[in-house]
Amino acid sequence: MLDAKKSIVFNNADLENIFYLNYFSVLNSYRNVYSTVIEPIKGEAQLSKLLSTEPESLVKIYTLSKRIISKGVILSDTRTPVSAKYKTRTKVTLKIDDLSQLKLLTTDESIKLIEVLDNGVSIRGMRNCRISRIDYNIGSIVIESI
Repeated sequence: MLDAKKSIVFNNADLENIFYLNYFSVLNSYRNVYSTVIEPIKGEAQLSKLLSTEPESLVKIYTLSKRIISKGVILSDTRTPVSAKYKTRTKVTLKIDDLSQLKLLTTDESIKLIEVLDNGVSIRGMRNCRISRIDYNIGSIVIESI
């Protein structure tokens, strides 16, 4: 088990080995693999390829049945108070480079996880949110907390 209080440091050269270990763990499992997402290995080859090339921002959007992985950036990230009990509503606007993958998503669709990586380092993440707006022409997507 990993101690969550300590950070794990690895470089991009280690990514290929990490993905192969994950892949072979699934292949060599006796019967069941438990994961927080459906088909945990799907898309890992694409992610590995993107992360091992030149350093750039990468956006991952996971729904219950889809895994979108594309180069992209955060356009805005806002938090608005919604109650006196310190609750906030978060709204993140992303620019996705791969428009064909963006077209797989729809407005009001539930999102299990989004993560934005910059030079292989996670800089933003959200869980259990929804898509509030998509502009398929320019590749922008607005994701809000529930």
